[in-house]
Amino acid sequence: MRVSALVLLSLLGSTVAWWGNGHMLVAEIARQELDASKMEKIESLLSIYDAYFLKGYAAASTWEDDLKDDGFNAMATWHFADTAYNPENITLPISTRVPGEDVMWALQGCMETFSSVAKNPASSPWIWSFQLRALIHFVGDVHQPLHNGQLFDHQFPNGDEGGNLYVVFLFQPLFCVAYWGLQVHHADSPPEPALYLG
Repeated sequence: MRVSALVLLSLLGSTVAWWGNGHMLVAEIARQELDASKMEKIESLLSIYDAYFLKGYAAASTWEDDLKDDGFNAMATWHFADTAYNPENITLPISTRVPGEDVMWALQGCMETFSSVAKNPASSPWIWSFQLRALIHFVGDVHQPLHNGQLFDHQFPNGDEGGNLYVVFLFQPLFCVAYWGLQVHHADSPPEPALYLG
């Protein structure tokens, strides 16, 4: 039931990083589509990392961002796809990013890894757990609208980095991507001050 996902979101409280609420909501909706035996197996695989990260399926959805927050940036480009939105039809700059190393590439890599390790009965549960956490997170990323494109126009000839450079005003100047995050933010947990301008 979709309503229970919204109830879960309202109960997350201030102990959960506000950025994670959108990911947890997407994970909860996906969880509701799985039967109990599948969830039991998933929870068992996810538990391999319980000593290092928040426990449980919904909390696993924030795992990749937790790694970034701890300074692990090797997968930084895997969280978004910079599909160009170019309403003014300006000449686009040449990208310096390696083509393909984005969220769609990462999701494909997850599926290829699952296919490969499924053929090997001796494959490590660690690999299954790692890829499962990555898959849950990246599915959440592709459901975050500002992770899927960037605006190119006269104001942002080099792109707005998925709303990271676009400023909206809500009591004070705020990056657009932070404003979007506030839409699924629990009211008694303030957003990170670094997301505000000024």
